[in-house]
Amino acid sequence: MKRPFILGLSAIVACVTLSQFNDARAIIPEVVDANFQRTADSRLANQATSAETLEQILSRRDAVKILTETASNGEADPAARGWAILGLSQVRADTRITLDQIRDDGSNSMLVRTWAASARLQRASTMRELVEQSVFVNQYPGLDRPFKQKVSGLLDGSESLEELMQLSANFPQLSAQIGQSILAADTSELVELIYHGKDNNIRRQAASYAAAQAQGDPEVVGAAIIGALTYRGGTPPWAGNALFIPNVGWTAPQGQELVGELIRWSVYCSEDKELTAERQQIWNNLMSVGLLYTAGYNGSIPSDPIGMVKRYGEVMGKSAMRDMIRDLGLSEDPRYAKLIKR
Repeated sequence: MKRPFILGLSAIVACVTLSQFNDARAIIPEVVDANFQRTADSRLANQATSAETLEQILSRRDAVKILTETASNGEADPAARGWAILGLSQVRADTRITLDQIRDDGSNSMLVRTWAASARLQRASTMRELVEQSVFVNQYPGLDRPFKQKVSGLLDGSESLEELMQLSANFPQLSAQIGQSILAADTSELVELIYHGKDNNIRRQAASYAAAQAQGDPEVVGAAIIGALTYRGGTPPWAGNALFIPNVGWTAPQGQELVGELIRWSVYCSEDKELTAERQQIWNNLMSVGLLYTAGYNGSIPSDPIGMVKRYGEVMGKSAMRDMIRDLGLSEDPRYAKLIKR
């Protein structure tokens, strides 16, 4: 049955699908007719023959060559290019690179590039690949709905939390579809992404979801965050990225414990000029999330490392301050040793 060509994104997404062709159809072993490419372009551009012609092309051994020639031809009729792009989304051969090239070619019209972006989206077969394609959804009009449909079709519980977080970061509109899966994730895995996610977008998203998860169990989420930020020396967990500390409804004991670990890291970073940015991240958090009030510091703490340790001792006691100085390996440092002797 002939189907009308619709000049719009729906031509790529809905007019013809693989299910409309028999996967077992025979491959016609014909020799390429020199005139076929020329006639294919005109027949694909003709509403009366476009669908039938695409079926004929898809049954040929040289389908990819024919479709690529038409889809990439800037002089071809836009309707013919649209049908050819549709065909490239359905052939068994891997045409992802070709579709990427058409989508990214600035000499093509936005309509053609959008068709190619949609066709490329349809070729995604894994959640990781879909995450990579998600960056184009806001760039090309009309991809929102097919993208959501593709996500629904690929979600099967096997995707990693980081993949889901990347989707959430790139495409916030998906929160209704994937939000519950993220919230149901293991707390330790979620917190791990706050401090070791590959970029700040993922870390920020993870912190946001951790805060939401804490509404159900603040003690567990708070303990996981403290565990992740416990001072161990070496490279700070958030090194090279922002330090996110979600507001999980800190209790006074947890707030004191967390502030203590942040002070340890701050003093440690102060001894290494290459960790200046990491130390600034600590200060930003101490000044912005209300931790100092929760921990009993009345919102006040000096910015210099010696002053921080001294203030810690005033709040937590001299014994705790001594333990901190010892943990940092600064017991013999006269700058800190004098704090203990007082």
